[in-house]
Amino acid sequence: MITVMELLVRPLHLTPPGHHTVLAFLRNYPNLETVPVDLLAVQDAAFLRALKRFSPPDVLIIGTGLATQVGHIVTNDQAWAARLAELTGRIQVVTLSAHLPAP
Repeated sequence: MITVMELLVRPLHLTPPGHHTVLAFLRNYPNLETVPVDLLAVQDAAFLRALKRFSPPDVLIIGTGLATQVGHIVTNDQAWAARLAELTGRIQVVTLSAHLPAP
């Protein structure tokens, strides 16, 4: 849900607001599911925050991924891969920049 919030901010600043397009994408994209942050996610997040000192929003995203047993987490933050390397058996970090052509 933290990611959903972040995705909605910029479209809400537009005139007219474009958040309906983002919400439609999130509701209708195949194999994409939004999940609430629950107690299990917060437990994983707290452990990672204590161990790796991630920011609260970042660690809630990662903790939710761990709690829901996703296979991959997608980010633009290249430091996540190194910081989460010891969890590669539980989750793989995919950076978007690794999939873009060089400038």
